[in-house]
Amino acid sequence: MIIDDGSRMQPMFTTEALDAIYAHTHGICREINNICTATLLDAVLRKDKLIDLAPHQNQARSTGFN
Repeated sequence: MIIDDGSRMQPMFTTEALDAIYAHTHGICREINNICTATLLDAVLRKDKLIDLAPHQNQARSTGFN
């Protein structure tokens, strides 16, 4: 996912986070969507501009992925 901050496009998720999300979900679209949505909502609350591996791991645990 890429956002446009008005001056340039930047990724929202690091490559490591995307790889971990894929590994945890085994590529199942609905599960990817669930984790990414929860992680994006969490990032908004914490005012993060880049999602790395740590938030994903927390969301994976809360959605039942270990």
